[in-house]
Amino acid sequence: MASEDVKTSESAVSTIVNLAEEAKLAREGVKAPSYAILSICKSLVAGGVAGGV
Repeated sequence: MASEDVKTSESAVSTIVNLAEEAKLAREGVKAPSYAILSICKSLVAGGVAGGV
């Protein structure tokens, strides 16, 4: 049970970090659209993992 809690919190932290990165990119006026798309996909995957646990 404890290991599952750790995985959940790690996923939540990585999701928050990804969202923060996206917000930073958005504020800077993203110069590399492909990177932004990749970042968004990473967030969706991380969110799916966190939601599925």
